[in-house]
Amino acid sequence: MTTHPEESIATLIFNHAGGSAESLEAFVGRLEDAIYDIRDKYHYSLSDRGTQMSIQQAKAARDYKAKYEAYENERVQQINELAAEASQNAIKLFEKARDGAGNLMYPHFRKVVGIMSDISKRTGEEDLEELYYMACAKDPKIRTLLTKQAQAPQPNFAMTNSPASTKTSKGGLPSLRECFEQAKNEKAMMAY
Repeated sequence: MTTHPEESIATLIFNHAGGSAESLEAFVGRLEDAIYDIRDKYHYSLSDRGTQMSIQQAKAARDYKAKYEAYENERVQQINELAAEASQNAIKLFEKARDGAGNLMYPHFRKVVGIMSDISKRTGEEDLEELYYMACAKDPKIRTLLTKQAQAPQPNFAMTNSPASTKTSKGGLPSLRECFEQAKNEKAMMAY
C-alpha cells in the first residue's frame, strides 16, 4: 500500500481499466469523453433559454418564499404582542375592579397572582375570577381571612328602623333608590 492518496487512486484506476497500458488508455479516453460531455451540457445549459427561465423562476420562488416567511413571522410576532398587551390590560382591569360600594372586588390579587399563574399552567383554566378564588383557597392566611369575613354578621343597610325586609326582589342588598323609596313609603304610611 502506498502512502500517497494520488498513487492509490492511480493504482485503482489502472486495475479497474484492466491492468494493461492499452486498456488504461481506453479507460482514460472514455473518462475524458464523459468529462467533455458534462462540460458541454453545462455550457449549453447556461445559454439555453428554457434553463435560464427555470433558474430565474427558481430564484423568484425562493425570494417570494423568503418574503412570505418574513411577513408571516412579523404577523405572528404582532399577534403575540397584541395578545400579550390585551392579557396585561385584562389583568389590570381585573385587579382594579370595584363593586358598587367602591371596594376592591379582588383585594388579595397581588398576593395570589403567582398561585393563579401556577394553577392556570397546571389546569389550563383561563377565567381570572375562577383562578382568583382557587388561588385564595390555596393560601392558608387568605382562606382563613375569607372564612372569618363570611362568618361575620352582615350589617343592616335599612334606612329606617322598620321591620320591612332589606332584601330586594333580586335577592341582594337594596340599592340607594330602593332604600329611598322604602323610606318614602314608610313616611307616607305614618302620615295616615
